[in-house]
Amino acid sequence: MILTAFALSAVTSAAELRLDRVDLISEDTGAWINYEAPGLLAYPTRGAVRYVTQVKPVLALPVEHLYLGLSIHSQSLVYERPFVEGSEFTWSAGLQSALFFPRGALAGVAWRHGPVRLAVGVSAVSGGTWARPGGVAQWDVLPTVGVGLVRKER
Repeated sequence: MILTAFALSAVTSAAELRLDRVDLISEDTGAWINYEAPGLLAYPTRGAVRYVTQVKPVLALPVEHLYLGLSIHSQSLVYERPFVEGSEFTWSAGLQSALFFPRGALAGVAWRHGPVRLAVGVSAVSGGTWARPGGVAQWDVLPTVGVGLVRKER
């Protein structure tokens, strides 16, 4: 519910949103890198389709260090800030959802250098959905990897 409220408030102030980056490999859920990438040679079509669903544009919200990631597979609200002001190394923590159904959390570290952002972390995701809210009893905890292209500031 909190994630939905943040997303709605972000949409209402769209003039203050800006594209921060596009995650080509999203650390949100970690499902693609852990489940699909290892089987790409055996099932290339399935892996390619699921790859496209996890590519994530990430918007910087009006609140400093707060980001909203939106992909077909998942949405995330993440707080990410440098370890030391001005540093290229950041830490992050956030919430994950699927169709804005709250279903997990993520935490990690990243390195932003020029147009590239590389990240590693951990993701805890429940099996719950709007149709099956009871699925929250099943949790997956996965290591995550992220690769993003950062928008150049003008």
